[in-house]
Amino acid sequence: MADLADLFEQFIIEEYAGRLNETPAAYRRKVGLFLRWAGPETPAAAFNLDTLNRFLVHLQTRQSKRRGSQTVPGPLSPAYIDSVLRAVLRFARWLAKCGHVAADVTLGFRKPRLPRPNPKAISSETVTALLRAAQNSGAPLERARNLALVYVLRDTGGRARAVANIELGDLQLERGRIRVMEKGAQAQTLHVSKPTAAAIRRWLKERPAAHPRDDRLFTGRYGWGLSYVGVYQVLQRLAKSAGVTARHNPHAFRHAFARDLITNGADISQVSALMEHHSPVVTIAYYARWADDELHAVHARASPVRHLPALRPKAD
Repeated sequence: MADLADLFEQFIIEEYAGRLNETPAAYRRKVGLFLRWAGPETPAAAFNLDTLNRFLVHLQTRQSKRRGSQTVPGPLSPAYIDSVLRAVLRFARWLAKCGHVAADVTLGFRKPRLPRPNPKAISSETVTALLRAAQNSGAPLERARNLALVYVLRDTGGRARAVANIELGDLQLERGRIRVMEKGAQAQTLHVSKPTAAAIRRWLKERPAAHPRDDRLFTGRYGWGLSYVGVYQVLQRLAKSAGVTARHNPHAFRHAFARDLITNGADISQVSALMEHHSPVVTIAYYARWADDELHAVHARASPVRHLPALRPKAD
């Protein structure tokens, strides 16, 4: 009888072979939590509904979490618990589909309902602060690269890995496009505006002085292209220079991109296509997030009561 760890490797190969984005790595991290808790040599036959329920309790009572490369005290957030459970449940359904377990143990499992999620978008004020820091800190070479990087993140909504993977041959600046390999065998199109294209061109003039050792657009230390972790690190340095403590990770740029498109009147199907989502349901569930004050303002603008005729009090 195969154990869960071996079957998980088979699951990754069958379900995610060829993926160039972070999905396989994310599944390894999240299902890895379950495998370490259950024991990697646990046979598939021992995986049942009780196992899932006990793992949920473990996640809800855990008092430490990873933050970057460090372990810090504190409970796991409901959103993170939900994402771990979704990964484990997908693995469990695959086990049932392939006949490695007698029944689909997820059918009787009740995943906790998430509270309405708060927006995760970077604010315009934070973007402005990062741009000023990029413009005013570091050598001319670094300033040009960092400005172009922030412009690309803000303008395209691209994932950090996709932005890090941009190569010189992907640039179609005269057409306002970048074609980059990001998911599977499909090339993703990032649309860029004229200010972003201008920032990229300024960086391209400086780039030879970085002594690049590969064809990726954004070079890091020693001339190698930035990794997606390097993208995070650049933003961290800019935030420190600008004194920014608000949300500023690459995915916050992606959230802001989606929210701005929706707010400015783009159809949800168009937003989904620009985000390279497989379904508008993903766009709605993870990116159409609004704070109470925002919803109140929308109601004030759009309430049908605004268009009713004013009624005068009836005289006694």
